[in-house]
Amino acid sequence: MVKADRKGRIIEFSKSQNKNNPSELTYGLIEISGVRLIGSIVGKGIEANSSVLLRRCGLTESKNAFYEFLMDIKENRK
Repeated sequence: MVKADRKGRIIEFSKSQNKNNPSELTYGLIEISGVRLIGSIVGKGIEANSSVLLRRCGLTESKNAFYEFLMDIKENRK
């Protein structure tokens, strides 16, 4: 089994404007080792070119893939 890189960079991001969901969610296009994924981003100070870590991924009950990224605080302080 090959271990995948968890660290990536935000290419683009947007905040959800869904009025039916009271919590504000941020989604982004993330690049990890040349692969681009769309997923939710958790944390503060979200901006393009910031470093993120893949926190969770998997399949929902309806078999849709999901990706959740966490802001890499240590890397973004530099």
